[in-house]
Amino acid sequence: MSYAELKSKKFTHKGEETGATEDTFYVTDENQVTYEMSAAVYYIWKVSDGTKSLEEIVKQASEELNIPVNELEEPIAMIITKLLESNLLAEVK
Repeated sequence: MSYAELKSKKFTHKGEETGATEDTFYVTDENQVTYEMSAAVYYIWKVSDGTKSLEEIVKQASEELNIPVNELEEPIAMIITKLLESNLLAEVK
């Protein structure tokens, strides 16, 4: 899904953090399947706490990383889409 389709939606993470190494994070879902995440994917998963829209998450990441919002919109939307497909995020209705 594109940023435009997702920007006003809120998401909450599912699963539990079950470990980490220097630059890799592990999250286990409700079926006990463990996923390996890069730092960028883990960051998006972690800040998706059900209180912020995708637009707010992108703005937060932009401020923290000092990267223009427009450069983060589609990459973060793609991460959100993959996390939804993996059942590691759920849309807050």
